[in-house]
Amino acid sequence: REKAAAAAETPAPMLRAAVEQRAVLTSLKAQASMRILDRKGNFSLSVAAYLAARKPDKLRIQATKAAGQFAVFDAVLTGEDVGCYVPSDKTFYQGKIRDLDRVNLNFHPSEILDLLLRPETSLLLRSWRFAGVERAMEGGEEKQVAVLEETRAIEGGRRIGIDRTRLDLLWVEYRDAAGHPVFVKRYDRWQTLPAADDATPSHEVFPYRMRLEWPKDERSIEIHFRRIDPDSLVADEDLAMDVPESVATKNIRDIRVAGDKAAAGTPEGA
Repeated sequence: REKAAAAAETPAPMLRAAVEQRAVLTSLKAQASMRILDRKGNFSLSVAAYLAARKPDKLRIQATKAAGQFAVFDAVLTGEDVGCYVPSDKTFYQGKIRDLDRVNLNFHPSEILDLLLRPETSLLLRSWRFAGVERAMEGGEEKQVAVLEETRAIEGGRRIGIDRTRLDLLWVEYRDAAGHPVFVKRYDRWQTLPAADDATPSHEVFPYRMRLEWPKDERSIEIHFRRIDPDSLVADEDLAMDVPESVATKNIRDIRVAGDKAAAGTPEGA
């Protein structure tokens, strides 16, 4: 997948190559390690996660520990509705996505769904300028990162980092009016996806490590995929929680999930 670097010095071809090489999926099932971190809140939670997602707006995350022996939470997103069953709390929390803005827990199912099934094609609709090349450690190795900056942007706009050699999209950074990063999406470990059932092997790639960052709040969510089944059948029952009738029901604004007793250096199983 080596690309000619000389062809990548102008923003439009470089960005198009980076965006369009990613596989466009309608659904997926995946096994992953996930870590939720809030340094200011002194909260860290590393879990093994099973994810099932289906366009346009459905996602289920089942989080466990101890090789699946201990259920941490089971969350389902359907459009604007979100529900989360926390077995240790014996409570089912439900509400709207907007309710999560009032929650201290760093839990963002809609942003995770975007990472899984919505490639960064909207970037192709904007204007960009080449801002130079930076040397940076990405995914444990030093890379030459071509940096693009959005032009004609409202307020701070965005910056994009692209691996200058392989043309992998590495990060998308959203900035405030002062030019400080407020939200960053990072992509790493791009690999060719396994073929779906009865399908020709794909040459499209997918990032096997994704990370959401909120730098000012010192919060992040990292997902490291172990297995991905692309465009697999995700039935309604795959997206339905099994919640006991005896549990309490509360608004999602009141959700509480116990973190790890000691912060882990990487997601569980990483």
